[in-house]
Amino acid sequence: MLLAQDFNSGTTLSNYMGTGANQFDSIKVSQPNSSNSVYVSSNRLTLQRYGGSAIISKSTNLSATAPTFLRIKFRLNVPFNSIPTTIPQTQATVYVGSAFNSGPSTTSPNTEVRHSSFGIGFGSNTKYYLRSSTFINTVDSLTGENEINWFINNSGASVNYKDPVGGNATLADDQYDLWVGGTRVFAGIVATTPTSDINNFKVLFNGSVGGGIS
Repeated sequence: MLLAQDFNSGTTLSNYMGTGANQFDSIKVSQPNSSNSVYVSSNRLTLQRYGGSAIISKSTNLSATAPTFLRIKFRLNVPFNSIPTTIPQTQATVYVGSAFNSGPSTTSPNTEVRHSSFGIGFGSNTKYYLRSSTFINTVDSLTGENEINWFINNSGASVNYKDPVGGNATLADDQYDLWVGGTRVFAGIVATTPTSDINNFKVLFNGSVGGGIS
């Protein structure tokens, strides 16, 4: 386990920030005010923003030796949001790669250091959807809290893995699979930059409309 965090150490953000195990280098909004904030409640971290950017970043390497295969598991929800005039439209992006901007940068990682990414889009009411890096979209029907499992292969060869429902799956080199609950919604999505390691990650919420991502 390279990083695990249940957000159960109180509501103070500094409890979860640093360069140590299970900590994030930065959790912030670029324009903090009553509409833009990051907070912990009921063991959940929520990014709320209606302007500027909000981020969670891990620019300190996950491992001294770069991982070659990652399973990234988390629970995702959009508890409130503005409704965009255009659907689909990415509002937040989750990136995995290497040499990401250190410190509190609220910009996207450069293309040459991004290995893989996927987007989060807002729909009507509190519905949301996911977008692959090749702009394949899930249906605008996700609601409430969903478990996401993201498998990323950078090993140089195909890898067999156990999927979230206990079956067997195969993932080619420099591709990713993404599951929502027991459904694989993206299969074999090719990496943006195969030469990048998979040792950092960033969640960047900076789309044209605001809301909350938990």
